[in-house]
Amino acid sequence: MTHGTLTLDAPAKVNLTLSVGSIDPTTGMHPIASWMVAIDFHDTVRLIRDDGGHGSFAARYADDAPRPESIDWAPEKDLAWRAWKALEQRVGRALPTMVVVEKRIPTGAGLGGGSSDAATVLVGLDALWELGLSTESLAQVSATLGSDVPFLVHAMRGEPSMVATGLGEALRPARLTEAIAVVLVLPTCKCPTGPVYRAFDEMIEGETRAADEAAVEAMIDRLPRGSVEGLFNDLAEPAMRAVPALRDAAAAMGAVIGDDRVRVTGSGSTLFTVASSMDEAARLAEQLRRAGVTALATRTIMA
Repeated sequence: MTHGTLTLDAPAKVNLTLSVGSIDPTTGMHPIASWMVAIDFHDTVRLIRDDGGHGSFAARYADDAPRPESIDWAPEKDLAWRAWKALEQRVGRALPTMVVVEKRIPTGAGLGGGSSDAATVLVGLDALWELGLSTESLAQVSATLGSDVPFLVHAMRGEPSMVATGLGEALRPARLTEAIAVVLVLPTCKCPTGPVYRAFDEMIEGETRAADEAAVEAMIDRLPRGSVEGLFNDLAEPAMRAVPALRDAAAAMGAVIGDDRVRVTGSGSTLFTVASSMDEAARLAEQLRRAGVTALATRTIMA
């Protein structure tokens, strides 16, 4: 922080594994078990104290965004803006700040871009205004904003690899001993969460299923080293049924690196694979780009 200014990276997340249970009739939600990791592909959040003013909010795509889009929503619809206002409500006073979000993470991509912006605003404002709030306090505020936001608060506070259970709010560390090299593919299609979960419900109609925490734990015990073997996502097939263009994108990626190496993060639309090193990740990303696919090499963040 310098003279009331703070600039932070807002990391994307990848679900290395995702198990989904059948809908809970009490909550109307699906329980999950997921191994979530933060990666160094990120948005940038800049916070400037506006003492004596009212603050302001702006969001735009960065010049180096791999797939820039238009921002066609009002500021008050942005999760980062909502996080700012939720924190003001939590502390009971105004926090006049100039908030600028530079986006690189596409929307509707299953990478938690908006959630990460929100988490970063919470953590950043806490530091900028010297509020002294604990990680758990910030996670409680963030839980009202979306199921991925509490994990990303923890990631910003030094826990970038965790197991999420329940509705995503129950978190425990799953510390990495080494970084995992990842290749992301960013299709043009988007996967709205609602239709994906409806497709999931149709696929398991008449079945009662619990989120398989044991299967998630088993993958953590065998850290991926250049292989996606065993990594799974219960929403991958539902996402492809809900958005057929995602299946086409997966086929295009598979034609370059092999179908067996393609995985989906979250409810889509981002595809990923694991590489043995950053050198291999860079090589695979370049091969995909030469084939006309938007791809980039990244890695998991270490605590």
